[in-house]
Amino acid sequence: MPYSRSSTPVRGQATSLGHEEMSRERAEKIAKLQDKLDSYMSMLNTLDREIENRRWREMFERMQSGISD
Repeated sequence: MPYSRSSTPVRGQATSLGHEEMSRERAEKIAKLQDKLDSYMSMLNTLDREIENRRWREMFERMQSGISD
């Protein structure tokens, strides 16, 4: 691993990377992960709505078939 959590350089760590640049890179990675999470949450919400709609449609069809008998 080229970087550690400590502020002291470790073998292979680029000492030219300033603390600000490392913070910026970390913020960019977090933003990308947040975008992915938002996308997954949106997909899950869509699937949840589709499942709920299917349940209501099936219930309606069962009620209709019971009435027509």
